[in-house]
Amino acid sequence: MKLRKTIRRYRGWIGVALLLVTAGAVWAVTRAAAPPGDMVTFQTAQVRRDSISVTISGTGNLEYSEPVEAWPSSSGKVASIAVEEGQEVSAGDTLYTMDSATADATAERALVTYRQAQESVARAEAALSRARLALADLRERREQQQATVASSQPATQTATNQTATVTDADISAATTDVTVAEAGLATAKASRTSAKRSYDEAVEAKNDLSVTAPAAGIVWSITIEEGDAINGSGTSSVTSASIETASTGGATSGTGSSVPMTLVGQGALGLKLAVNEVDLPTLAVGQPAEMEIDALPGLIATGRVQEIARDGAVTNGVVTFDVWIKFDSTESALRPGMSATVEIVTAVTDSSLIVPNAAVESDDYGYHVLVLNNAGAAPSRVAIEPGLSNDTHTQVLSGLSEGDTVVTGTVNAATEGGNGMLLMPGGASGGGASGGGAPGGGAPRGPQ
Repeated sequence: MKLRKTIRRYRGWIGVALLLVTAGAVWAVTRAAAPPGDMVTFQTAQVRRDSISVTISGTGNLEYSEPVEAWPSSSGKVASIAVEEGQEVSAGDTLYTMDSATADATAERALVTYRQAQESVARAEAALSRARLALADLRERREQQQATVASSQPATQTATNQTATVTDADISAATTDVTVAEAGLATAKASRTSAKRSYDEAVEAKNDLSVTAPAAGIVWSITIEEGDAINGSGTSSVTSASIETASTGGATSGTGSSVPMTLVGQGALGLKLAVNEVDLPTLAVGQPAEMEIDALPGLIATGRVQEIARDGAVTNGVVTFDVWIKFDSTESALRPGMSATVEIVTAVTDSSLIVPNAAVESDDYGYHVLVLNNAGAAPSRVAIEPGLSNDTHTQVLSGLSEGDTVVTGTVNAATEGGNGMLLMPGGASGGGASGGGAPGGGAPRGPQ
């Protein structure tokens, strides 16, 4: 009777205990029936020897570089234009002609200025001669006075008293007059030289009113019309940015006038793109590049970095630098303004040991990987020295050998529903091995 009362009193706890024992038995039987390898599966990769390259990608547009501005030798009005935009020209071909009436008037004005400068020199020479004679006269009189005082002759002394005494101040003032006259003559001669040069240039411009192409190329932009006045500037090379300004009639020359006409070379077509400032330290002139032209599917053009801008541009808080890529060879189908995707190779190494980025971990002690030495055994941690790294792989400089098996992730098959969960070496989980990113989940590293 007492036993039955005790059982009724504790039957709830006895039920819980029986349930736990039953569940434990079922778990033990299930675990014993399942192969151990199904619990944790390592995702692995082989250390192999291959090339690895680091690239910078971007988009840009095709445009001409190294344009040449065609200016007249002197100011004047345009009489006629001999070419059209897009026309091919040879060296020496006439581009446009200046009005002769303007050139004649310019030459006449230059001649008048030159003659006036010559007269100024003549007047300055006369002034200098007078100043020198006055100084010489004062010095001579001063010497005579000093000689008379020294001889103490009454007759001479009486003659000396009849003229004004020459003082040191008189000599000093006359000397200053000579110095001023010499400076005036030097200035007049400099003005005469400048006027003569201007006159010679005006005469040359008068005799040669045609503006010709300095080299073979293509007429890129024309911003003048017949009758327009142009300030003479001479021919000078500018950057590709000036072409865009010239084509819209903007002012680009030191004279404040629009560039009259711009030419580009036949092989001057290139690609311009903006590169983020963080990628700038890895860029260098001469690095190879590949370009895919949006309008020409299947065409992959090659080229090299030709120029990197020294000054950056800020857009919405992002700093970028313009980079120009020169084509190795220009296809006839390429046109300025076309869009392109470019990939610049900033670093490359051949026949190096590489591992997937997913295998590499980092901590306070450096970089390491997990290596499987024997099937079924726990992986061992091995420190490595990484080198180059791109979006998928990392170069290993030391710590591993070709053929080693490294862990890129683990699959835990005991999750609910039997779906495996991939556990990355760094502790993150996902649905498969990652092929991108940098070792340890950070940003891709550049050359070490």
